[in-house]
Amino acid sequence: MHPLPQPAARRGVCHCQQWKQSPGNDPIRFIMQGFPQPLLQALGHRVPRTLPDILFEELKHRTAAQLLDRIERRWSNRWSHAIHERDEENRRRWAPQEIAEALVRPSSCSNRACEDGYLLADGAPCPYCRRPAHRFVPATAEAISTSEHARATAAQIRQALISNRSTGKKPNRGAPSGAWPTSSTD
Repeated sequence: MHPLPQPAARRGVCHCQQWKQSPGNDPIRFIMQGFPQPLLQALGHRVPRTLPDILFEELKHRTAAQLLDRIERRWSNRWSHAIHERDEENRRRWAPQEIAEALVRPSSCSNRACEDGYLLADGAPCPYCRRPAHRFVPATAEAISTSEHARATAAQIRQALISNRSTGKKPNRGAPSGAWPTSSTD
């Protein structure tokens, strides 16, 4: 009698999962094996002709692992639902090839250290493309941004709410939008 063959897990390392460990000599294959399965199915398990060119260009500026992270991030943040989007005439809104290209293309920021709005080195917002829309900071911000000021303001708000509740007085509707009720003697 011959012994039963042992499962691969008992004999050693399972080679089917090794692609996740390192790109080895074929970073394009490493990246392509990390593509989301729904997208690969929509592509008919064929690689669009433009993809290797985009990946070769991007590999000059990013590692294969960074590109795989980009694909995973963009897929989960934006594109996973887009594969099923339909327009008014029930046609796909996005072709699978367009989605595949959007997952690997560089972002539109001119800063090469930027990856989708954040710097690769430290994760800080990119100073070129992630500028806040409003950078207004009042001159009094430093003086009023203390915990004492916050406690005093909270106490004023509580007092105004309690006084309005106990007197049955309705809040002043003529006050400008965003203004806090103030205690007044009528």
